[in-house]
Amino acid sequence: MQLLKERCKNSTWDQMEVQLKACKSIASDKNIFNYAIRKRTPKEYRLLTQLILQRKIELRQKLERMERKMREVVDDADFCGFENYI
Repeated sequence: MQLLKERCKNSTWDQMEVQLKACKSIASDKNIFNYAIRKRTPKEYRLLTQLILQRKIELRQKLERMERKMREVVDDADFCGFENYI
């Protein structure tokens, strides 16, 4: 059982860049947890930076269109509906 525990810990917990931790409030009995973050591979990191760059370009172009009072080709409301993430 100990061997199984060690293998599970090595494949999950030790692979995390940020481990899950909790802080208990002094004034109440509430616990606050952070998010565990796994390490990214170089390929994932490259993809993430590329997506962030594309999003920045998209927002910059949208701002330019707004400043020039140009009409948007696609309305954001068609895509954000009930999610409200845009």
